[in-house]
Amino acid sequence: MFEALMACVVMSAISFSGGLVLTRASGVLEWTCLTVAAATMCADALIHLIVPEEGFACFLGALSVVAFEAVCEGPIKPFGIANLAVEALHNLIDGATMGAAFATSRSAGYSTALAVAIHELPQELGDFAVLRRAGLSVRGVLWWNFLASLTSFFGVFLGQVCAGPKLSAFTAGSFLGLALHSIAPQALQSLNQHRGSKLMALLLTIASAQFLVLISCLEDDDHHHHHHHH
Repeated sequence: MFEALMACVVMSAISFSGGLVLTRASGVLEWTCLTVAAATMCADALIHLIVPEEGFACFLGALSVVAFEAVCEGPIKPFGIANLAVEALHNLIDGATMGAAFATSRSAGYSTALAVAIHELPQELGDFAVLRRAGLSVRGVLWWNFLASLTSFFGVFLGQVCAGPKLSAFTAGSFLGLALHSIAPQALQSLNQHRGSKLMALLLTIASAQFLVLISCLEDDDHHHHHHHH
């Protein structure tokens, strides 16, 4: 339990990474990070979170993002608020995953925490670009992104009780809804606005997805090794 909570502390610190790198984001960095954000969300949903039997929960997750944006009004653009809500849900799942892994063994816990940290870094860069484009100040982005990261601590305790496949599928659906309905159009708009290379954006999309495939393979290898050891 203690190691899982310490891993959540690291995850919360990572929530500041986007702000540290992109405080003075140029046009190229903006559309690059928006592209990476959309690509990693889709890949993360399809590779790490969804299971075939939970397709309806996935559909509800995607629908919830579209519905949320339709009714949300305020100074901050709806897709930014939706991004924070989805990020909080995703961090909850990450915390549950680490909690369950550390409950199994320390080696499984540490390898899972490392995998989460690796795929969290590019996502935080993308989140910063998304929230800035939604109208939040730099200070606001750092503060709200950090608050969203704290749900991982509750996830640790949740992971001690149950992993929740339907919750993972719902989160996967919300990732797909947010990436395809909200972030991808923003990435295309930024790309056109700053005259970015569409070929480079396509390569970034493929590279982002391939990166998460690699992380998934490493996680699977570790899980198989762990089960064989037992």
